Amino acid sequence: MKIRMLSTQKGSPDGIQVNEYEVGQKYDLPQGLAMVFLKLGWAEEDKDLGSAPEKKAGKKLKRKG
Repeated sequence: MKIRMLSTQKGSPDGIQVNEYEVGQKYDLPQGLAMVFLKLGWAEEDKDLGSAPEKKAGKKLKRKG
């Protein structure tokens, strides 16, 4: 699902790896994660994402320890 982030948040597209999704950026995310971001008001659906550059994943966060 194509979304545009309204605030910077962390999320896991696969339940294993945690990524940071940055405010103002557009992403094509798995539907489950996109729906969480939409429901919490952290993102909006972006129907015209096809005409703009997109990011398919957020920044990978390094584990501590």
